[in-house]
Amino acid sequence: TVADNGVIGMLSGISLQPDNGNAVENDIMINNLTLFNAGGVEQPFSQAYSNQQLTVLGNVSFENLNVAPLPSSYNVVVEQKGFEIDGEFTNITWTEIANSSGFIDGIIDWNVNLGLFVTGSETYRLRLTNYEGGDIICSSETDFNPDSDCGIQFNLSIDILSPNLLSFELYKRATGEGDINSDDNWRIVNDDSWATPKLQQDFRFSVSDVPIPPESAVLHVWVEYDHDLNSNGLPEASEYIQIPTTNTGVSENASFMGMYNDMANSGLKGVVSVWVECYDLAGNSVDGGGPGFDNDYVTYVS
Repeated sequence: TVADNGVIGMLSGISLQPDNGNAVENDIMINNLTLFNAGGVEQPFSQAYSNQQLTVLGNVSFENLNVAPLPSSYNVVVEQKGFEIDGEFTNITWTEIANSSGFIDGIIDWNVNLGLFVTGSETYRLRLTNYEGGDIICSSETDFNPDSDCGIQFNLSIDILSPNLLSFELYKRATGEGDINSDDNWRIVNDDSWATPKLQQDFRFSVSDVPIPPESAVLHVWVEYDHDLNSNGLPEASEYIQIPTTNTGVSENASFMGMYNDMANSGLKGVVSVWVECYDLAGNSVDGGGPGFDNDYVTYVS
C-alpha cells in the first residue's frame, strides 16, 4: 500500500476469535418454522386449527452460518395479539403467552400450551428476545411475513371440543339389496350383539362435533378366525386391520360408511372387535376406543 505522501506501508491488524460463529457481531434469525396441531397435522400460518396445544418446529442460527447461538443467550416467546383504545387511537398490543429459553443446537421442538380457557379465533406471533450478542434479524422466507419486531404471526382457530362417536351399525341386508340410505335397513350393534358373518359386511357410524365434524375416519377391525395370528384369542394392536370409510355428508353429524369381511367366523361363533379413529380440524380425537376387548368400541359375536 502507498500513502498519499508516497510512503510504502505494510498491512497489519488484529485477529478476533469469537466464542461462537466466525464474526465479531453475530446476528441471529429463525429458519424453517412449521406449526403442527394437537393431532400432528401441519398447519398454514394464514389459518391454523388446533386445541390449546401446538407444536413448533424450526431452528435458530447465526445469519448466513450453519452455527447456532448458545441456548442461554436468547429466548423464544409466543405472544397473543390484542388491541388497546387510547383516545381516538387503537393500538396493537402483544401479551406473552409462553416463554422458553434457547434450544440445544438451535433446534426448536417446542410443545406450546396456550392456556386452559382459550377458544375462538386469535392471532399469535413467535419471535426471539433477550439476545445481546448482535441483532435479531427477520427471516427472508416469504411464508413468514415477519412484522417490525421480526415476529412470525399466525392465525389460529381454537377448538377444545372432541368429536363424539354416536353409534356403530351394520346393514341388515346383503350388499346391493334394499335402500342403503334407509334407517330401517340398519341395526345398532352393541357389545355381545350377534350378527351374521358376511363376505361384504357393510357398516356405518356417526360422529358429531361443532362447529365442523371430522372429514375422514378409519375403522380398525379384528376378526377372530382371520386376524388372531398367534391364536391366543385376544385382539392385539398389531393384528387389527384398517378399513377406510366414505364420508356420506357434511353436517353437525357426519356419517361414515365402509365394508369388511368377517366370513372367517362363520360356523365358529367367533367375535369381532372394532374401534374408530378420527380427528377434527383442530386435532382433537374422537373417543372411539382402542385395541383390545377392554378398550375397543364394540365386540360382537358372529
